[in-house]
Amino acid sequence: MAYFQNSVIRASLAITVGGVATDPTALSLVVRSDDGTTSTYTWALGTVSKDSVGNFHRDGDFLEATHSFYWSEVDDRLVPGRDAPELLSFIPASNVPELDLDLVFYPTNSPGEVTATLREACHGGRLEKTSHSHTWRTGGPGASVWRRQLDASTALLSFDLTEGDVPSRINTSYRYSVRGSQAPLATDIATGAHAYVYPPKHSHWGHGLVSDAFETVLLIRNIAHRRRDSAATLAQLRVFDAQGLDRTVTMRVEPESPAFMRLRDVAGGGRDERIVSWLLRADHPDLEAFWITFSPEGSICGEHAF
Repeated sequence: MAYFQNSVIRASLAITVGGVATDPTALSLVVRSDDGTTSTYTWALGTVSKDSVGNFHRDGDFLEATHSFYWSEVDDRLVPGRDAPELLSFIPASNVPELDLDLVFYPTNSPGEVTATLREACHGGRLEKTSHSHTWRTGGPGASVWRRQLDASTALLSFDLTEGDVPSRINTSYRYSVRGSQAPLATDIATGAHAYVYPPKHSHWGHGLVSDAFETVLLIRNIAHRRRDSAATLAQLRVFDAQGLDRTVTMRVEPESPAFMRLRDVAGGGRDERIVSWLLRADHPDLEAFWITFSPEGSICGEHAF
């Protein structure tokens, strides 16, 4: 089941005796988390609220969740061979000034702990090393959900995993929302770490909505696992729709950098919303693309490319 970001979930209870609403002498609510820990709330301490005689409730805020991840029966750790690259795996995140982005890291059932060094790019720049690193348990006992919000000035952030027992999967949800909007809406794009064992990918496709009110932006990154493979690339972006639009533009994506394309610049706007599709092709195999459709009022949707 999915819940909106910042939404409130209410647990309610009505108590009757012989058909008559009746207060109990004591009342407690025990909530069990996925990791087996429990939290207890009571009427006596005021953590369960009374609405009227015999009627009680407790409100709780929930992290929005719409994806589940598989239970692994095998060891998820990468076993780097002699030809392993410098960057065993990485978790990239790109963004534009109109949006906020929270990365939510979900643990797996496979025990693991990693330390990532961080690289960051401002708008118009390339990834540069920072002095920051982050260590966390990616799964097993002691692992927990945690978040990282991108700074407003960050166009691309990369969690680089270069040594140790790196899991082949680190589950991450990308939660984009419209900056400054009060609408309780966000995307929930489920992806994660990109290990060097991923096969090369040269084509990327997705959709979007364009009009005078809605913009769709493509967020593209170019990050290589091997330093010697890091290179700029030209990509062909084809945008088309059911009304006959079919336009192709060429993009240059610099190495270790983000690139952005606003589909309204290619497909135009208009009073009525139009669904457009797009296909991105490049000879270079190190690109990845997301698409985000949004309005200034806070409506938003998106997904990673396929």
